[in-house]
Parts: sequence; C-alpha cells; structure tokens
Amino acid sequence: VALLKPAVGRRRSGLSSTYLVEMAARQAATPRSQLVASEFARSWTKSMPSFPKQRGGAACTVSATRQQRQQHACKGSLRQLAPAAGVVLPSEAELLWAVHSLYDDGLRPCSRMLRLRLVEHQASAPEPHRGSDLRNCVSDRLRSLCEACGRLRVEHADAGEWAALLVSRPACFIDVYSETDAYPEEMWSSMEVYLKKLAEGDEEHRTLPRGRYASAQALVARELPFLSGRSLGEVCHIVQVALSKRKLLGYIEGGIVPYACSTSMVK
Repeated sequence: VALLKPAVGRRRSGLSSTYLVEMAARQAATPRSQLVASEFARSWTKSMPSFPKQRGGAACTVSATRQQRQQHACKGSLRQLAPAAGVVLPSEAELLWAVHSLYDDGLRPCSRMLRLRLVEHQASAPEPHRGSDLRNCVSDRLRSLCEACGRLRVEHADAGEWAALLVSRPACFIDVYSETDAYPEEMWSSMEVYLKKLAEGDEEHRTLPRGRYASAQALVARELPFLSGRSLGEVCHIVQVALSKRKLLGYIEGGIVPYACSTSMVK
C-alpha cells in the first residue's frame, strides 16, 4: 500500500481501477522476485564455505592416514621388541634350586651352566615349553635376577661370563678344564675295557653326545661301576682327561666315541 500511494497521488485523476490493479500487481511482483533472488544468493553463499570444509576434510583425512601409518609403524617396532619384553625368567625358587644342584654336582654355576640347568629342570616340569623359553633368556636379565636375590652373590668369571654363588655355602668346584690326572689306574683300566667293548658294538650305542657335560651325563645315566660315587663334575673332568691325555675318547662328526672309532684314529 505504501508503494502505491505516490503513484496514486500523481495519477489519481483519469486512471481506471483496472490500470491501478495491473500496476499494483507489477510493483508487487518486483519485491517478490528480489526476495527470491536474495534467498538464492544467500543459499548459494552458504554453499560456498563447503569447499574449504571439503578441503579441510581431505586434509584431515590425509592427517588421519599419516597417524594410522605412524601407529602401524609403532606397532611394528613394538612387535620387534616383544621378544625382549616378554623374556621368560625363572622364579627365585627355581633359581636357587638350579644353583644348589650345580653345587651338589661340583660344577661352578656360571651363567651358561645355570641356564642349561634351568632348561633341564623345566623340561621335566608340568610346563616343558618353558624350558625352551629359558634357554633364550638373556644373560644380563638373568644376572640382574641373581643380583636381586639376597641369597646369592655374583662374581666375574672367565671368558666374559659370571657366576652366581651361594652366600651360605662354601664353594668347592671341580676344574673340568684341568689336565691334572689324580684318578686311580684301576678306574682308567676299567674304563678302557668298557670303551673297547663299546667300539665293537653298534654305532648308535657307542656314540656319546658331543660336549663334556652332555657325554658325562650319558655315562652317569649308564650307571657304570668304575664311575660309581663320582659326581657329575668329576665325570666331566674324567671325560676331559680321556679326550686330551689318555686318548681313550675322540671326536667324530656329531659326537664323542671311543678313540678307536674317532676321526683322529682313522686319519
């Protein structure tokens, strides 16, 4: 109505009602189209910020992808460290049992022998798979466990090893590497007779495991009369002397045999 007032004032006379109605309709149409246009403009303007949002979304997606890659790489690193983090260690009771048993055998409980004895103990336990896990136990971790035990003291040993000694028990060990032969000749004669018979028998029975410790265990398990009353440490030393000085035992590929069957004798 306000828009029509000026036009009606100027042209009141001589204007028909039909013309006024058409004029009002044309003027009323103008602001409506403008309104529609303005609404379209506003809607288009509102749609414009969606482009940077989409760009930002893409950037966020790239950033998220990078984070996923970093997390994947981190998980891969953790998997590589998992064996070190998940190393199986013996309990204090298992550790003390192993040290005492080596004392009983007259063997110095150095790090290598201690791990071996723990593996042997676990192989006969209800959970034998722990034996193989303990075989891979890192020497430094085992040493830290021994140092934390108040009943043990750790000292340096030869060849870069260390030994875990009992505080409350005197150390009396056999030097398995010694060349001193203080054993009676009767024992050596009986051993020589036994080894000659062994050489005449089947190859599987005459072949002992390779290594002084393993072959000494095999001889002790056979309950031979000439080794009766001997500790495992003494038998280890007897094997050493039989290999180096007495020439009663020799090496063959994969084991120790009577000297007559050894590689040295064949040559």
